[in-house]
Amino acid sequence: EQIKKSGITFKEFSNDYTVQGTQKVISEIGKLLGEETKAQAMVQSIDNKIAAAKTITQSFKKKPRILFIYARGARMLNISGHTTSAHAMIELAGGENAFGDIKGFKPMTSEAVVAAAPDAILMLARGVDSIGGDNKILELPGIALTPAGKNKNLIVMDDLKLLGFGPRLGDAVLELTQALKKQTDNLAQN
Repeated sequence: EQIKKSGITFKEFSNDYTVQGTQKVISEIGKLLGEETKAQAMVQSIDNKIAAAKTITQSFKKKPRILFIYARGARMLNISGHTTSAHAMIELAGGENAFGDIKGFKPMTSEAVVAAAPDAILMLARGVDSIGGDNKILELPGIALTPAGKNKNLIVMDDLKLLGFGPRLGDAVLELTQALKKQTDNLAQN
């Protein structure tokens, strides 16, 4: 409120968890800064990487079930349902959210995790650090009893890259899609 009252140019942007929403914000910021050409290049890069990701997902025999765990220490573990940026990213990468039938974030229970039977576990790098590192993921409640745990299908990504829905959106979708492809290929070989 103080910045608005100061007379400094102030612009708020809202963004939904969609490719189009992200591209719209990038275009608006580019226009505001007089950098439309750079903004358009970012928008085009996102389109190109999303298209590359879609090409990869066409090889999936079935959508991999992904469990996204939001962790801030071993005692604060939440699963992600729909209406979250994690859910949107999972779908953009060709996966199925193992908890897509719930809304928002909910506390994680071992029973729910085992019943969801995810093919892969997706976590944020800072969340993994907060539980003690990659080697601690399989020790989380119920994880070792899931297909993802048994096959050690764990994907760890940069927090803001994965959930930021910003200029790196295309990179994030492509990275996640490639990780899912690698894991589905490994399962097919075993």
